[in-house]
Amino acid sequence: MKVSAQRGFTLIELALGMVIIGLLMGGALISLMSQRETQARNETEDQLLTVRDALVGFAMANGYLPCPATLGSNGQQAPVGGGNCSQPHGYVPVRTLGLSGAVDSNGLLLDQWNSPLRYSVTQSNVGGASSADFTTPGDMRAVQMQFLNPDLQICQAVNCPAGSVISSTAPFVIFSIGKNGTRSPGRHERENIDNSDRQFCSRGYADLTSSERFDDLLLWISPQVLYHRLVTAGQLP
Repeated sequence: MKVSAQRGFTLIELALGMVIIGLLMGGALISLMSQRETQARNETEDQLLTVRDALVGFAMANGYLPCPATLGSNGQQAPVGGGNCSQPHGYVPVRTLGLSGAVDSNGLLLDQWNSPLRYSVTQSNVGGASSADFTTPGDMRAVQMQFLNPDLQICQAVNCPAGSVISSTAPFVIFSIGKNGTRSPGRHERENIDNSDRQFCSRGYADLTSSERFDDLLLWISPQVLYHRLVTAGQLP
């Protein structure tokens, strides 16, 4: 009886198979990383919404917005009690707002990439009071009665050129510096962390390999919405 010879895989066939398997695994890994990034962004957006609601709730209960937390304030607004803030650009005062969530060694609330959530508040005193109207108890009434607005600007580009302004009357801005954090930020992202002015950038996501990279997530509120909530709560007439 004739026995047929069994043919094995050649080295070329084995190499080709390994390449195919590698491509399949690489595609699956990229897909998994993309899903995780999307999930992290969605969860951070939910965090920001919770913080925004807490800030408005604090104002409804107290008649003013809290100051930002600092690196040394352990999650409390600085100074405690508001007024002229130790710094207008800082971090979410998680302990003042009574929020839960992961915090770092400085007591600062972390986003999904373990970076502290940022918070900036207007220090405008256009209402005629001698101190910052929106963070000083009792001063916001003067602002509201004169129909004056705070002065934080959110734009789609650095330096807020004509046609790029989204809002120029935000009482506060809260934001996450995204996955890349302060590591190699794009030029629009640098606007959000320079702490040197009242301007911020909010634009669509751009891949972190792009020269126009942008993955910050920003949220704010209009003064009219804030005034309405304060009127509803009996803090304003």
